[in-house]
Amino acid sequence: MEAAGAAAFGLFFMAYFGFIVTIIVVGWAGYVAAALAIYDCAQREFESPQTRAAWCVVLFIGQWLSAIIYYFAIYRPNIPPRADAHWE
Repeated sequence: MEAAGAAAFGLFFMAYFGFIVTIIVVGWAGYVAAALAIYDCAQREFESPQTRAAWCVVLFIGQWLSAIIYYFAIYRPNIPPRADAHWE
């Protein structure tokens, strides 16, 4: 019976450790994404300096969530669209 308890504890410890490592990796990835978004925002030409300043402040405060929004709103639209498939 003692071996079963040790196995259960080991399984719990492995799951807990995996969860903690996942949280750390996701946190660092979010930090890197936010830093890259702030860098891109500082280098990009906007219509007005106020727009650039507003995006930089939002990115600095919002971190990873605002980096995702910035990616879809500002960064990604500059990628040329794919050619349409012609089905004939």
